[in-house]
Parts: sequence; C-alpha cells; structure tokens
Amino acid sequence: MDCNVSLILFPSKKVCRNLGWSCPELHNPSRIVYLSFIIIRWALSAFIIFLSRKIISHDIIKHFTLNLITICILCDMFLAIRECIAVAQLYAIVFHSGQTLVMFNALTQFFADVATIQYRAMSLFVVFVMYLLFAFPFRMRQFLSGKGYKYYFISVHLLTPLACLPRFLAHVVRDLSTLTMLRQYNTVAPYAVIFTAAILLLLITLLAMIAIVRHQRVNAEAEMKRRRRNLISFLIYCIPINVMNIPVCTSAIAIWMRGILPEQMAYALSALQFSCEGELFIIEARTIIISLCTIVALAPYRKATVQLVFRKSHSKVLSIPSAVTAQRLSSKHRSTNVARRRYVFGWHTTFANLCSTTT
Repeated sequence: MDCNVSLILFPSKKVCRNLGWSCPELHNPSRIVYLSFIIIRWALSAFIIFLSRKIISHDIIKHFTLNLITICILCDMFLAIRECIAVAQLYAIVFHSGQTLVMFNALTQFFADVATIQYRAMSLFVVFVMYLLFAFPFRMRQFLSGKGYKYYFISVHLLTPLACLPRFLAHVVRDLSTLTMLRQYNTVAPYAVIFTAAILLLLITLLAMIAIVRHQRVNAEAEMKRRRRNLISFLIYCIPINVMNIPVCTSAIAIWMRGILPEQMAYALSALQFSCEGELFIIEARTIIISLCTIVALAPYRKATVQLVFRKSHSKVLSIPSAVTAQRLSSKHRSTNVARRRYVFGWHTTFANLCSTTT
C-alpha cells in the first residue's frame, strides 16, 4: 500500500441516480471544498500570469514563478476534470470502457507526480541560488547575468517526466514481471527523490537563516541589504513549502519502516493512511498555497499587486472630477469661454474679428 491510489477514480456506482440534488454524497464537505478549489486555482493562476506581464525585469524569480505555474496549470486541468467526472459518476456511467478509465487515472497521476517533484526541485534551486547570491555575490552575479538558470528549469521540465514515467507505465503494462518491478520502483524511488529534496530544502533554509542572523551583527552597504531582503522574502515563501513536505516525508518514513521493520506494520499503515490524506489535500491546494505565497512573499509580485490595487482606487477617485469637467464643458458657458480666447487658430484675434473676416 502507498499513496498511489489517492487520485484514482473507480468505476461508477450511480449511488445518486434517483436522488437528484439531495444526494448525501453530493453534499460531502470534502467534495464541496475540492470543487471550490477548482475556481480558486484557475483564478489565482490567471492573476499570477497577469502580474508577470506587469513585471518588466526578467530575473530568476519571474522565470521560476512562470515555470512553476505552467506545470501547476497542467496538473490542475486534470484535477478539475477528475472532480467533475467524480460528480458525474454519482448519477451515470461516464467511462463505458475500463481501459479509458485506466488511461485517465494514469495521466492524472502522472501530471500530479510531475508537479509534486518539480515545485520542490525548483524551490530548492532558487533558495540555494539566493543563498549563494547573498554569501558569494561576486561569483553568482555572473551566473545570474548569463541567464544560466534557464537551462536548469529546462532540464527539470525534461527529466522529471522521465522519472515519473514508470508510475504511468504501471497503469498500462500487462506483463506480470514488468508490472511487479514497476510497482517496486514506484513505491521507493519517488518518495526517495521527494524526501531528499525536502531534507535539502530544510537544510538550506536553516543555513540561510543562520547567515541572515550573522549578517545583522555587521554594518553592510545598501546592495548587501537588498540581497538580504530578497533572501528573507524567499525564505518566507519557502515556509509553506517546508510545511507541505511533512505528509510526504511521513509517507516515506512509513513505507521504509514497513519494509525494514515488519513488526511495526500496523503503526506504519495507520501513519501512511493519515499522510496519504494529507498528500491528497496538498495536491488539491498546492496551486492556491503557491500563488498566495508568491503574491505575499516575493517582492516583484507584491509590488505589482500593490500598484494594481492602488491604481484602481486612484482611478475611482479621479472619476468624479472628470465627470464634473465633462459636465462643465457641455454647459452653456463652453461657447463663451472659447470665444473669449485671445489665441484662436494660431493667431491673435477676437471673436468679432473672426465674424468680420468670414462675412
């Protein structure tokens, strides 16, 4: 047993076929929460992309956010379809072919695994770069100016699907020996990668916090203070990510405990069941958490949000004087004001002179 079955859809049982909207399964609190997450995820993703267009600078934070939101959108698309199909299956049979249902479950699990690994790998890389930029600014400045970090994001997009491919194949392969080997890989390898990335992210976060505390004791120049603020903002961004690593680390420890200490099987299974529920909730709420952390913690997006909000409020304040001005221009005083001007059509004249010349 592992958490592979968290996102799997089972064949329809049509438990609400004759109940309509009064079906108890339809009003399940967890189902209502996950359905509301669909709208919130899409709204926040669109808002992050809109803010990214407002940010002129093409720094590592912007590229990191856009790459992360892209893979989250692909995962959210399958999650939204999954939730809608789960509701439809309460009333009717959606997948008349069992193979189609298996393929849909495989694709949903595949993109969920890709997003799970990529957002941890990208966050680990960026917090490490921010720490090195703070500790060794002259060496890292050339790396950032050369846009070398783009190749890292590209490599993550290419290598992560290869690492998640065995779990996808486990839904398709029919050979028993190959299927057994794939299941053993899926039980150990993904959790090993995620657990390692989670531990490294926690260690680098602690190392960066120690460096920030030591930096407070010395007087530094303005550029050093700016790098310190950037590092602090990204550390705040990483706090929810470290919290989201707790369920998957618990699952990894429970799976390894089950293999090493068979006498602790009951404890491992109970811990695994609890952690799997946590993993499912994090998969559903991941885009929401990441988007809110981006808006609150990362300086470019926080400034863009503040400018957008204050610009709209400022335009609302200016709308009343503009309306009054338009009303004044359309009143009876408009012609007299124009007639009394001393400069009309480019030369010095009066309204009487204009009338005499035209007649």
